[in-house]
Amino acid sequence: MNSEEARFHIIVLVSFLLLIAVVSVYFYRQQEEKKQRLFQQLLGLSCLGTFLLIFVGAMVATTRSGMAFMDWPTSNGLIWPDLDKWFHQKDMFWEHSHRLIAEGVGILAICLVIWSNFVHGKKFRIASIILLAVIILQGVFGGLTVGKLTAWWTSSLHGIVAQLVFAYMLLLFFKAGKEFKKKPIVDNDSWLRTLPKVVCIIVFIQLTLGASFRHKMKVARFASVIPVAVNSSIDNFSEYQFRKSGSYSIKVKTKDLQESQIFVKTSNGKLLEIKQDTGIVLKDELFSFGELKVDKGPVLISFSNNISEMQLIGPERIDVKNKPLKFKIVYKEVLEGNKHLMWAHVAFALVVTLALLLLVLYLFKKRESAAFLGKLATSICICLTVQLGLGVIALIAVSDRQSAIYDQSKTIMTSAHLANGAVLLSLCILAMVFCRVAFVKSDSDNKVCTD
Repeated sequence: MNSEEARFHIIVLVSFLLLIAVVSVYFYRQQEEKKQRLFQQLLGLSCLGTFLLIFVGAMVATTRSGMAFMDWPTSNGLIWPDLDKWFHQKDMFWEHSHRLIAEGVGILAICLVIWSNFVHGKKFRIASIILLAVIILQGVFGGLTVGKLTAWWTSSLHGIVAQLVFAYMLLLFFKAGKEFKKKPIVDNDSWLRTLPKVVCIIVFIQLTLGASFRHKMKVARFASVIPVAVNSSIDNFSEYQFRKSGSYSIKVKTKDLQESQIFVKTSNGKLLEIKQDTGIVLKDELFSFGELKVDKGPVLISFSNNISEMQLIGPERIDVKNKPLKFKIVYKEVLEGNKHLMWAHVAFALVVTLALLLLVLYLFKKRESAAFLGKLATSICICLTVQLGLGVIALIAVSDRQSAIYDQSKTIMTSAHLANGAVLLSLCILAMVFCRVAFVKSDSDNKVCTD
């Protein structure tokens, strides 16, 4: 990061801090009723931002863009890079968008902590601090995933916790409203406390199965497109940074039909020559050249004059020192060894559907006592219908990628399937908490509940 970029980042950061201060002063000067309304609106905005964050995070996972940048929290050394540095590169676009939205959600969470000191009570202040702490922890956890290339289950955990954060935020939004402040109704029906809790557990298990299958089966092969300089020579080595050990296949384009050569210097200084696999070479067409086995770390590679472009296709992105590369991702879903997770997720969807329908029917039955339950039941029913449709599309997308077929619209629908699952879990948790607050077993419990 040069001095001009650093100055720009400082100006943007100071501007954000001043904006937070000005808005907080404005909030403080409002009347109590308007403070409560503004606080709930800020919670609503945070919910929308978190939902968008979950969707874009799902797109990062679906398009295998999580390792688009080798650094964190910056992206190629920048916090807010120029559009032309990431906007036209699909994996960088999704990954950096995810980071920017996460920053926005973090700023909203800071505002919630500040505003909670001027409205409601101690419980909301503690809840806002917990929310901010979890969001910061999520960001650090995501950064460790990028920096340390952690196992598939850490990415799954990152996504699951994000869904719980959204549920917690949505719960705070409704608790800040009027529905949770009404006097509890006496109803000793034990199903009011048991059924929503059981359904929440069932939905959470389903989301965990889906996240495990999603992150464990997706193994992408990254193709780095390396344009070779016109004046390149066999003595001109470039330094490549490999993030993961493994075997990389080499494909090249040539400017003429003369013999092509690629030389590699290993970390111990040994010079290796990659032999050409085929004797038939067509000018300006990509063809397979050979295999390169490397260890994690820097490797020096050089090309003969007639090579105009090279692609290294392997298990992880690579980088060239002081020179960003264009990448494309060769999508591949690996079902071998993961079919049990897929079929468990599909089969358990039937259990989830039956449980949710039972909850919907029961909430409709109780809506005469609390109208809010009818709204919850309708919302759950709509989300369930959407989720089943998106699930079928996601299953088709998995089948397509077995045949190396990639479709952008199915990718978006698959990510929407995950984001909608977060909404479904949140509604179930909301129903569980509301039933505990809105209903009591006897009149003697009323005072305890309102306290």
